[in-house]
Amino acid sequence: VQLWNAESGEKIGEPFNCTSSITASFNSDGDRIAVMWDVNVGDPKVSSRCQMLDGVTGQPIDDLTEHAGTLRSSSFAKNGNRLLLGYDLGNGAGEVCAREASASGPLQTLLSFKDAVPEAFDATGVMVITLGQESQRSDEEKPRIARVWNLRTGKPITKPFKHDQDLAGAVFSPDGDHIATYSTYSTKEQAFIWNLGTD
Repeated sequence: VQLWNAESGEKIGEPFNCTSSITASFNSDGDRIAVMWDVNVGDPKVSSRCQMLDGVTGQPIDDLTEHAGTLRSSSFAKNGNRLLLGYDLGNGAGEVCAREASASGPLQTLLSFKDAVPEAFDATGVMVITLGQESQRSDEEKPRIARVWNLRTGKPITKPFKHDQDLAGAVFSPDGDHIATYSTYSTKEQAFIWNLGTD
């Protein structure tokens, strides 16, 4: 990861080296950069690492954190003070964690799921969409479902949004009032819009 001056085109500081493909994002103030990458991909002991960088110098801040599973989604909360991380733990399970942008410390687990993985966070950092399957149905009959959860209460705020085909992804609208999901089957693709206030 190399920080650059957008006006002069000059490098800022030394590059931060990672061992695999990365995901990186600035917080809203631009004073922090979160760099995330998976290690031991393809191995049962796969894990995801996260390093916070100074947004001005590009140099590491505080300790690197590591969590089991692969990174599925990430987003800074609107105020830029907290980073949300969604992990795929394998076998259909997932977890949502958080870390402070300006202070060191371990990851804080916000939600854990046995049969769903976190897919996307809303712009305020209060809600998360999960994709999963209904655990009470047989493997052959399980439809894919999406659901929205409140990260503050740890409770679902919508009913399961059921799909006949495998879900490929989901996103929040900018205002957080709707979500869009899309599914794929063979050569057929479908997109759906759900109103969080009425559905």
